[in-house]
Amino acid sequence: MRAIDTFFSTEPPGSLFHYTDISALLGIVKSSTLWASHIYYLNDSEEIGEAVGTLSRLVKSRAKGSTGDDAEFHSQFIEWLKTFREPYHLFVFSLSENGNQLSQWRSYCSHGKGVSLGFGPELVHKLLAENPQVRLARCLYRRKEHEEVLSTLLELLTTTVTQRRSEFELTSRAAPSRRLFPLFEEFRGDMLQVLSIVKHEKFNEENEWRLVSPYYRRYTVPDIKFREGASMLMPYVEFKIDRVQGHFSVPGTDQTVRRPPSFFEMVYLGPSPERDLSFSALTTFLSNAGHSALVVDSGIPYRKWQSR
Repeated sequence: MRAIDTFFSTEPPGSLFHYTDISALLGIVKSSTLWASHIYYLNDSEEIGEAVGTLSRLVKSRAKGSTGDDAEFHSQFIEWLKTFREPYHLFVFSLSENGNQLSQWRSYCSHGKGVSLGFGPELVHKLLAENPQVRLARCLYRRKEHEEVLSTLLELLTTTVTQRRSEFELTSRAAPSRRLFPLFEEFRGDMLQVLSIVKHEKFNEENEWRLVSPYYRRYTVPDIKFREGASMLMPYVEFKIDRVQGHFSVPGTDQTVRRPPSFFEMVYLGPSPERDLSFSALTTFLSNAGHSALVVDSGIPYRKWQSR
């Protein structure tokens, strides 16, 4: 399904931001890698499931009144979609168009230790060029968008199965009720990558973009690593990054400045009880090591209340 590329972008829309903690920042600059998290382990408990449910409803609506090969396709595809309840191995690195949003500071950063890392278009473009299996896409939140993209995905799959069906059925050893499953399985990776950009509408204020990994058919590969999470081990894979030279717009002005090679176009410091000391340390670290030429205080007077 080569047309699957139409769902993804080769050019970032501008600067994109990743909310994280100081410990992760140190890890990124030390290893020159971004850690992409397993899609089934993210904060949204309905990741993939939301998209699969919508796709299943679309297939069921088309199945009404279908006969012959079409009826068999619809019936078996609906059953095959149930396999997505299991955690298949796809990894994403989350980015946002908004680098300074209180709700994201609260959701994704430890209080007092949060940073929002700004990646310029040059770095993202280079990462995509050097890792052609990694894809970039804007997440979709509106129901109409979900139905449009999944309808297109279904059309592509239907066309592909129709074209290959006769040759495939001659060699298939699967039971008649699952005869098309092996053919569907060939496209699980492409489907997972599209399903990964369908998000619940309640997350729409995040304006998320994602770097999406290829699908790993087996978990017993060296690329899949593990880190400690809040309540369990978290699988992840690494995307290599390099310093790039680019430009940044000075906040509050129309001035564009050419910056030296660095990882980050700019970095926001999140709400902190020790704002001055935190800002001074972060600025010194990033500028001395050449990791970023610009650090900006979030300016959000958020205080985390502690219970007595």
